[in-house]
Amino acid sequence: MTALRGNRESRWFLRFRRCDDAIARLICFHYAGGSASIFREWAAELPAEVEVLAVQLPGHGSRYAEPLTSDISRIVHPICHEIKALTNMPCYLFGHSMGALLAFEVATRLMNSEVNLRHLFVSATLPPHVKRVSPRIAGLPQADLINELRTYEGTPEEILSNPDLVRVLLPIWRADFEIAETYETRVREPLNCPLTALGGREDKWISTSDMAEWRQLTSREFKSKAFNGGHFYIHSEQSSLLQLISTIVREQENNYAPVC
Repeated sequence: MTALRGNRESRWFLRFRRCDDAIARLICFHYAGGSASIFREWAAELPAEVEVLAVQLPGHGSRYAEPLTSDISRIVHPICHEIKALTNMPCYLFGHSMGALLAFEVATRLMNSEVNLRHLFVSATLPPHVKRVSPRIAGLPQADLINELRTYEGTPEEILSNPDLVRVLLPIWRADFEIAETYETRVREPLNCPLTALGGREDKWISTSDMAEWRQLTSREFKSKAFNGGHFYIHSEQSSLLQLISTIVREQENNYAPVC
């Protein structure tokens, strides 16, 4: 279930299915409090021509024993290094919520590199240049933070009401929300790859007009798409989302295919 960096295993990526005939690679970044395992079904549902690599952050999932970090450079720098060490298959990035900011930062650092970055998908988060108006929650007292999590409707109540689970997950939640709430990008030029912004129509925190602001961050084609559902529409509308991603990957790879 690990991805390979050359001939060596990588701690940063999980690969749930080997795709020997893949023509493109989709690298996925999870939301705050999540882990790489949320993309397990994606690997099974997407066509075999798309290899799914799911990012596993320190302190999450299979890396639970490692120290957590909210320093985005300590996350993004090694991920870029690992991506550059992979075979130069066309690369697509997807990130949801906190993961969208990580995916964007990785994309900015891969610009003008040897990596064949084809497309960036960002989901359910404000673009960096839009001022956040919602309150920060990373430093809230435990009870208040849990109440805020309930409003996102993404964490099952059986977890939020279990003191033992909360004790384990609370440091992860705090570190991840700190990443999202303190993120600032240093990039001043737009991305040189197409960008698609995605969201849920009933998202209480991120509106479709918020997602449309991502158009300012690419010099290439921009698309936006709203799905039924709230902030975690990626679960309830998974099949529709993966169909969209699959269609875009196939269209772009067809456009790049050599003409005989």
